[in-house]
Amino acid sequence: AIKRLQTFEPPEGYYLCFSGGKDSVVIKALADMAAVKYDAHYNLTSVDPPELVRFVKDKHPDVVVEIPRDKYGKHITMWNLIPKKKMPPTRIARYCCAVLKDSR
Repeated sequence: AIKRLQTFEPPEGYYLCFSGGKDSVVIKALADMAAVKYDAHYNLTSVDPPELVRFVKDKHPDVVVEIPRDKYGKHITMWNLIPKKKMPPTRIARYCCAVLKDSR
């Protein structure tokens, strides 16, 4: 994994999407071990457990914490997405990740 990260390192570095979960922590550690350039970003979804947010801020202070915003600069939250989509997210209709996590 370390060799692969080194081999395919883009000139601008990796954009590492960081969730605070075990997979993200391992990928970030591998990027550190590979000594590759990267920027780690954590998108607050408005439904993150407080313990997770504290963990990211305390244990990974180099991770950029971002608040998703619409094109007018207004915060996007789960609570304003539900009325807009006219339904809560479900296992099948997971629009929340596309809006709150995948946008960059």
